[in-house]
Amino acid sequence: MNQLHAPLLSLCLLFGVPSLVSAGEPVAGGAPPAVAGTPATSPWLTDLDVAKARAKVENKDLLLFFTGSDWCPPCKKLTAEVMTKPEFLTAVAPGWILVEFDFPQTKEQAAAVRERNEGLAMTYGVEGFPTVILADAQGRPYARTGYQEGGPALFLAKMTELHANKVKRDGLISQAASAAGLKKAKMLDEALSISGETLIGGYETEVAAIIAADADGKGELKGKYLAIRMRAEVRALMQKGDAAGAVKLLDGLIADPTIFGQGRQDIHVGRGAVALQQGDQKTAIAQLKLAIAAKPDSPQAAKLNEILAQFAAAPATETKAVEAPPAQAPELLMPVAP
Repeated sequence: MNQLHAPLLSLCLLFGVPSLVSAGEPVAGGAPPAVAGTPATSPWLTDLDVAKARAKVENKDLLLFFTGSDWCPPCKKLTAEVMTKPEFLTAVAPGWILVEFDFPQTKEQAAAVRERNEGLAMTYGVEGFPTVILADAQGRPYARTGYQEGGPALFLAKMTELHANKVKRDGLISQAASAAGLKKAKMLDEALSISGETLIGGYETEVAAIIAADADGKGELKGKYLAIRMRAEVRALMQKGDAAGAVKLLDGLIADPTIFGQGRQDIHVGRGAVALQQGDQKTAIAQLKLAIAAKPDSPQAAKLNEILAQFAAAPATETKAVEAPPAQAPELLMPVAP
């Protein structure tokens, strides 16, 4: 194994950049029997724009199902146990538009569809399968869930529970409209974090307002949202093989004196991940040390210290680009929650 592989894997897992490494291990549990595809009359759509237009006209919310239909065991189970069950489809019909985004490994899929789905996965921060996102008719998410045992009844109960997030979110956004400065930024931040994690896909207006309201960065919200946005942008650049573009983006953010705390830590982590992918161990280590210094008491700092220990335990290596092993299946890498 390449000397850099262990810290590279750890750092990419932490940063949540699946384009940098492969999930080389098979998904645990073994694949259950394949689930038959949905019929031509399926209520499931595959085009988000069409779904949003219909949701607006019919005054419904969106259920977005990100799946790996031909390789992912829990995706197959969720499809078989919930998503294709008549009782589920009947129950959701009055209030929901269903949209499926598939990431197959062996099934044929048009390149344009694959590219579109990958873009949506980045927009919605999807880094594991299956992922189910509940969103309003504009496509703004307010909850995220995945596979759980129990069939349609329990899944529907979970949807009802999560729908309460939308009501709370809308109230906070409404209150923020009459607020200003850091108070406004904090209200909008609470609204976007209503699910327990920060969801920014579809919230471009709110994110811009948060950054503007915390212009000096002292509330650490400007940095938080620049870092979250950076994560998706870096992943996109690295998937295109544009490491130089990723470095330019990250170095620009590092040079911004108004980014503090967790946001600055996340940006240094991203810079270290890209450096290590390029085989630049010296820069990676320096960036991880800067990341720890930015917020030394954070849970992420403890994990970064563990990664630095992996470097210390490995013999020194020449600077050499690290190639991830060929992908066996779509990556199931999850970042540390902000």
